[in-house]
Amino acid sequence: MCKLEDYNHLAMIPYCRNLLVTELVQWHKWYLPQKSIEGKTVLDVGAGCLPRGHLILGATKDISEYQAAEPVFSSRGLSLVTETHARPYSGRLYDIKGHGLLPFSLTPEHPVLVARTHLSYKGELHKSARRVVDGLEWRRAKDIRPMVGHRGNGDCLVFPKLKLEAPVPDFPLEYGRSPPDRYGRVTVKLEEQMAELLGLYVAEGDSQSVVGLSFGSHEKELVEHAGSLAKGVFPYRVRTRLRGSSAIVHFGSTPLARFLHSNFGDRARTKRLPDWMLLAPRRILAPFLKGIWEGDGYYSTSMHKGHPIFSLGIRTSSIALAMGIQLALSKFDIFARINRSDRIGTGRFAGSSEIYDVRMSGVNPNINEVFGVFPRSGTGRITRRFGEDAANFYMPVRNVKTREYKGTVFNLTTASNDYLVSNIIVHNCGETAFL
Repeated sequence: MCKLEDYNHLAMIPYCRNLLVTELVQWHKWYLPQKSIEGKTVLDVGAGCLPRGHLILGATKDISEYQAAEPVFSSRGLSLVTETHARPYSGRLYDIKGHGLLPFSLTPEHPVLVARTHLSYKGELHKSARRVVDGLEWRRAKDIRPMVGHRGNGDCLVFPKLKLEAPVPDFPLEYGRSPPDRYGRVTVKLEEQMAELLGLYVAEGDSQSVVGLSFGSHEKELVEHAGSLAKGVFPYRVRTRLRGSSAIVHFGSTPLARFLHSNFGDRARTKRLPDWMLLAPRRILAPFLKGIWEGDGYYSTSMHKGHPIFSLGIRTSSIALAMGIQLALSKFDIFARINRSDRIGTGRFAGSSEIYDVRMSGVNPNINEVFGVFPRSGTGRITRRFGEDAANFYMPVRNVKTREYKGTVFNLTTASNDYLVSNIIVHNCGETAFL
């Protein structure tokens, strides 16, 4: 059993879930630095809440389903829910949309961390412009200002880069009875090959009694590669079957299928990234993301004013997976915008009403580290629509709309006093925010 002193940092939370909630709360209060209120304006945040329908990463569920002692991602990487709150509400909601982010809704008093920024120009002809951060502050949802045009001076939302890393433990598969003599007890050991195979499962896999990875019959190299990975990391027999226009790579056992189902989901709409994968070291996370891209990704180039423009991305029908990929890429200093389209999908997305496109563009050498391609593009003029430093991305507020709402609203109290909504830092409930 884990002990309190085993916690070196927040990333150990997923591996010591058997600690008592009270011990965890006491540990967080000891670990997290205390904020000083000297010279600060205190803002009461008890009235801020969100309606049902917001997926929160960590335990990765709707905010209305969270319980105390579950993990949640925050400005510090990973935090812990200490209390949950629900109350009836009748009044206005503020729908906030940031550049490249999924929209989210808040009651008027809910504080959001925003950045004050300005554009800094370089060159005689101002061909290069970068957004520079002047300062951070908590601001109520009703007071957030949209940025008019990409050269405006409105508010930017704060997207924290996930820099926290934790060693990933081995996962011995659980057997309802003694394992077959043929294979013995199998353990999922997260090395580079295993990570890439898990990424392919997230993109193309299903888990019933065994594991199946479905590809197009024309994707011969990828089919062979997936089979080679499975043979390299598992003792199971690997078989490839042709079914119509599909080639399905089968391997595994019922215990392995249960492990994949419980950690990554089964069908396309339920796929997700567990917290331990998001906290994995870059050398593990990179091949995992590459595996997803190999299965569900694309790479395209086009011309704009005589200059090549590239686009690299991953399409999914799972909002949890889209948000998880966006957060995971931040560990590599890569910002990927999420575009949601409400349409009927085709192929693997057949029947889906929403498709999420997690897309990267621009020149970023870290893309090569993850996906093995080094795209180059440019139009001769560079204007970054968002700001960035070592700790955060700063995403311009595109629009703020209001609507009337009557129903239940929810909030969380966390050990770090904040959590992420649409990967943006918002304040928690029950503590003061400092303006």
